[in-house]
Amino acid sequence: MLDRQRYTAVLAKVAHTLVTEYGISDALFDLCDDVASLLGLRGVGVIVADDADVLRFAAASDDRIAVIEQLEERYEEGPCLEAYRRGEEVVADLTDDDVFPRFSQAAVEAGLKSVQAFPMRVHGHLIGALSLYGDDAVTLAEEEREAVRTLAAAAGAYILNYRAYAEQAQLAVQLQHALTSRVVIEQAKGIVAEQRELDMAAAFECIRTHARSGGRRLHAVAQDIVDGKLTL
Repeated sequence: MLDRQRYTAVLAKVAHTLVTEYGISDALFDLCDDVASLLGLRGVGVIVADDADVLRFAAASDDRIAVIEQLEERYEEGPCLEAYRRGEEVVADLTDDDVFPRFSQAAVEAGLKSVQAFPMRVHGHLIGALSLYGDDAVTLAEEEREAVRTLAAAAGAYILNYRAYAEQAQLAVQLQHALTSRVVIEQAKGIVAEQRELDMAAAFECIRTHARSGGRRLHAVAQDIVDGKLTL
């Protein structure tokens, strides 16, 4: 039976993470710990799809689960990968499994007996998968399964938010660089225009021609002019 009070606390923690700059690695490791504790599991692991849609190990509740999760990458088989590929929950008895033979053998040798994997989906978009491991059969009530689905979706939303934030941060850096470059070029135009008694359009053409003839970037030439290292 799901401990509603503990579940609410975990959900509140995840929700808080969504609106903070909490590191993505820390957030996912915390999620694994919280889910394992909430449901009394041996361990929990997460894999996430990268920009090339290749699944990568992201987090685990302990070192043993981390090793097992990374074997899915190496063997290119396992319940997490299958849950992601199919977009469906996958349940496997690792002691009697011929679907993921190499993975299951390694998991059993590590003392694990069963796994249940849930796709991490946000608005129909698959992000990765969350796997629940047990020393015995992982048997979850529907209420517990729904709780895992909710937490997996919340984690997926956090990952999407993090990626969007990172993209925006990169865009901001690029825009700032473009602005800085434009300022330097305008300064260089003014210098060349004054030195050669040209209008601004002719001064810019002079700078651009020099840059092209030397195979250099326009900003680099403009910077040399502003720094007094180059006179045209």
